[in-house]
Amino acid sequence: MFHRLATWMRVLALDFETANRLRSSVCSIGVALIEDQKVAFSKKWLVRPRPLQFDATNMRVHRISADQVKDKPEFDEVWQELLHTLGDIPLLMAHNVSFDINVLCCALDQYGITYPRCEFICSLLIARKVWPRMKSYRLSHLSKFLGISLCHHDAEADALASANIAIAACEATGAATVRELTRTLKITHGRLSPVEFTVCRSQLDDPRIPRKKNTSSKPIPRDFVPTTNEIDPRHPLYGKTVVFTGKLFSMPRKEAMQKVLDCGGNCANSVTKKTSILVLGNKDFTRLAGSTKSDKHLKAEQLILKGVPLKIIPEADFLKLITNA
Repeated sequence: MFHRLATWMRVLALDFETANRLRSSVCSIGVALIEDQKVAFSKKWLVRPRPLQFDATNMRVHRISADQVKDKPEFDEVWQELLHTLGDIPLLMAHNVSFDINVLCCALDQYGITYPRCEFICSLLIARKVWPRMKSYRLSHLSKFLGISLCHHDAEADALASANIAIAACEATGAATVRELTRTLKITHGRLSPVEFTVCRSQLDDPRIPRKKNTSSKPIPRDFVPTTNEIDPRHPLYGKTVVFTGKLFSMPRKEAMQKVLDCGGNCANSVTKKTSILVLGNKDFTRLAGSTKSDKHLKAEQLILKGVPLKIIPEADFLKLITNA
């Protein structure tokens, strides 16, 4: 057990790998414990998911197979071992923590285990605040930038990388602890308990903190989160960035954006090189200044001519895509 420091000063970075599209299908757990601004302990567990079913897409990512875990303990046993080994951890952390907390909750639900009472933070959000001009905040890119050794999608290595990103951020900002770091960066901790769940977010996005009113009717992509735990990585919208132009006949844009997220995709309000699909809605000719195409449509065509693999599709084709969910 680790009790050298006051419990509130300890931070546990964790990472889950899943066997299939179900968020409850944990097949590996990695942890890295931060004490006194250094990693004091790390470990990885292989876990037998229930049912023992692996999707090829997931296996290509983490290279864990059913044969490797068929004789391993299930999640409930590993969770009890983790708690016994580490004791109370009031602050959890992961890179893109919304995914890992979602996995944790789904796995706990599957086994009827009560949620722990804790707070959680995101090393990706921390990195965006401390190093705002980076081209990418993927774990692999940040690890290379910070000189962190990484075997990506190994659960222990990913947890260690998340922990070391937070430690490097403390060094870069002069923060004495991770909690001081998040206070300095104005990051609101997420909260999890048997009766509460709130997300981790920048205080600039926190609805409890006054900010300039958004007078635009445009939905803001960052305000959307998936409403389902069963996202299929084989869905044609999975991992794609979708932009809409014009008014949709079939549904409000907010509803369309939510459907994209529930298929595993992302949305944006502007066309860039990262855009995968531009969906064409109904044209509002009063806003097109004599053109027959919107600025987004024109920019998408320019990017396609430059070799960007971007697709422009009508609303009818978008409806076919989301019905495959």
